[in-house]
Amino acid sequence: MTEAPVAVAAPARSPAAPTVEDDRLQLCIERAGQDPATALAEASAWVAAAKGANRSKPLECLGQIYTVLLRWDAAESAFAEAAGVTPSSDDARRSALFAQAGNAALAGGHADRALSHLDAALGVPGIGPLARGQAEIDRARALVALGRLDDAVAAFASAQRDTPDDPDAWLLGATLARRRGDYAAAQRQIEVAGKLAATDPEVGLEAGVIAMLDGREPAARKAWQSVALVAPGTKAAETAKGYLAQLGDAPAPTNPPTSPRPVEGR
Repeated sequence: MTEAPVAVAAPARSPAAPTVEDDRLQLCIERAGQDPATALAEASAWVAAAKGANRSKPLECLGQIYTVLLRWDAAESAFAEAAGVTPSSDDARRSALFAQAGNAALAGGHADRALSHLDAALGVPGIGPLARGQAEIDRARALVALGRLDDAVAAFASAQRDTPDDPDAWLLGATLARRRGDYAAAQRQIEVAGKLAATDPEVGLEAGVIAMLDGREPAARKAWQSVALVAPGTKAAETAKGYLAQLGDAPAPTNPPTSPRPVEGR
């Protein structure tokens, strides 16, 4: 089966008005999603012709193309180099590029390198809470991969504080809490994720797992049944159905209600 193309990220933007180079970057990224082979040749020529800080945007496009091609090490290298040549006067863009390098490193299975890039992203002065929170989510993922679970808990807490409307911060935080056996914290966080992304099947799946491990089988059934209803035909729905099949039929009530008396005249 052919792999679906990977969606490329939006270009790292600076607060200044768009330039001709910004437009060229946007076109390059669009070409990456449509014709990565041609885009790779064009971006490579653009990188070769650019000097100094002018290499930042062509290198970013190169990173996006390598992302589409699933060449994670090359994408990481391109994003990191782009961040390195971006002037300190463009902090937002520099931070975003370090974060993209970290994300590519995570995808390539290099959590240690990802952590280094994400620490660099967070170390850029003046970045906003949204960018900081998103970087903290990826940083927490890297820390989990490295077995530094206490640090990961703190990173998720930071992400939840900085980006309280991002359901991933709460979902992934709940998953980590559940794996650590802290079902009370897991339940608190999955409830927030549920409010933010009520129809996300991954949230429903995790809510069911938390409930089941916490001894609340009826709640687990309800969560998994909702996944099967809201996301039919998806992998999540099949997983939910598998969990429900393992449970079997719901037990009958201990004291089943009696049939109501017929209303007179009916």
